[in-house]
Amino acid sequence: MLEIKFVRQNLDLVRQALANRGGTADWQAFETADARRKEVLAEAEALRHRRNTVSDEIAVLKKAGDDAAAMMEEMRAVGERIKALDKTLAEHDAVLAEFMLGIPNVPHASVPVGRSEEENQLRKTQGQPPVFDFAPKPHWEIGEHLGILDFARAARITGARFPLYLGAGEVRHHHLPQDHRLLENDAQEEWRRV
Repeated sequence: MLEIKFVRQNLDLVRQALANRGGTADWQAFETADARRKEVLAEAEALRHRRNTVSDEIAVLKKAGDDAAAMMEEMRAVGERIKALDKTLAEHDAVLAEFMLGIPNVPHASVPVGRSEEENQLRKTQGQPPVFDFAPKPHWEIGEHLGILDFARAARITGARFPLYLGAGEVRHHHLPQDHRLLENDAQEEWRRV
């Protein structure tokens, strides 16, 4: 997910990248919510500063034995207003967070614009593709047959094109590069003929 600061600073770039991928978003709603959030935050911070300043003045008045009841009552009202502003700020943050979840990463400038993977361009090959005397299976079929990949559950969790690693597949994917001893100690390794 992109950081909101990046989106604010590069709004045209992000808009264009989303359009290149065939996506749409309500940019006006984003800009309105973001501007309103900034206004609410500025007001809340100003009131907090005022509350801190007046609290110091109240302490001085009390120490001198003067009446500070009117100022204290005013600060109670300021405190209530700050609570209301914090609630509004949280609502704006939730709207912006939901919006940001729908914005994909910006592809590198060298990536050609295309609507699907069929429009990808082959830039370089190295060597000759291997020739088999049998029909090789793709890795996703092998992984599902071995019980180390589950694409159906992953699609329900995250959407298309992400695998769910299971058992030895999870250990290999996450831990093996870091510590080969995990396989020896914690994992039940099972190899089946494909």
